[in-house]
Amino acid sequence: MKVSVLIEPYKDMIDIHLEKVDNALYDNLKFGINYRVFVDDEWIPIVRYDNHFHKKKAGKHLHRIDRDWESPDTIDMTLTEARKFVEELGRELRVMVVKSYENKNNL
Repeated sequence: MKVSVLIEPYKDMIDIHLEKVDNALYDNLKFGINYRVFVDDEWIPIVRYDNHFHKKKAGKHLHRIDRDWESPDTIDMTLTEARKFVEELGRELRVMVVKSYENKNNL
């Protein structure tokens, strides 16, 4: 199941992917919660919380655009907590992302 929610008044979106799997490594549920912002005709991922395999390790972790995306922080949250945290962090980081794209286009 995938659900996408547009956030007004911004051109932001949270999408949530839930997949029931028969695998104990994922506690039988594979998931991803993404916060994206629409800039220059593309959706830019800002924050992602998921339990997908990463560097051959399973577990819940957080990717952030302001840090090395390939070295996520290990954080254990419920899906409800993660949904709220991803939105709050995404709203904070969106300003940096939008300004970065505006500056790049003004060169």
